[in-house]
Amino acid sequence: MTIEKLEIAKDRVIKEPLLFMPSDPTPDDRPYAYSKSDRLKSHIMPSGVSARGSMMWCPFDVHANNHVWMERRGLSDGLLAAMEE
Repeated sequence: MTIEKLEIAKDRVIKEPLLFMPSDPTPDDRPYAYSKSDRLKSHIMPSGVSARGSMMWCPFDVHANNHVWMERRGLSDGLLAAMEE
């Protein structure tokens, strides 16, 4: 859902604005700030395709203060394994 809303999940716990660079920066790119209090805030999550051809995206984890790459196929494999138990 937060992908659709262009915001970081649980951004209410962020104390200071976060600085981000585009995932594929050019020399002219500048960091942009994500502030939970900015009513025009937006964050487009980096995405890509894994080596095995599955969609990947990189949400920002506010509790760990870092990005975590996630693969759709890995998530669905984990869900299927949990359902078998």
